[in-house]
Amino acid sequence: MSRCHQEQIEAREQHQPTAYVPECTDNGEFSPKQCHTAIRQCWCVYTSGREVPGTRRTNSQRLFCQKVYDPSEYEHASDVTYDPSEYQHASDVTYDPSEYQHACDVTYDPSEYQHASDVTYAYLGPV
Repeated sequence: MSRCHQEQIEAREQHQPTAYVPECTDNGEFSPKQCHTAIRQCWCVYTSGREVPGTRRTNSQRLFCQKVYDPSEYEHASDVTYDPSEYQHASDVTYDPSEYQHACDVTYDPSEYQHASDVTYAYLGPV
């Protein structure tokens, strides 16, 4: 039995409706995003189940988590092994562009400008 499933069972045996019960993937790992409905908070966790510092949010805030190995479990980088097939490619990731406020996300109507000298921009994308 996986550590995540064991913690799930122990939490449910407490028979307390406000107890935190970890969420597990089908293969028994901790789900990257954990939520505690009683306190209305979610956070990201390492594969070990340990909370990733600085990720705790209220349920109303969007939180995107991904599988991250716990650095405290490894003494040397050479100890880390992973299966690249477990990771999504950038093209698989979806997001809401309205959440980002960077200059490159700004759109404008070119008809608002009468002369090319009125427009200053930099194209940083692929050619």
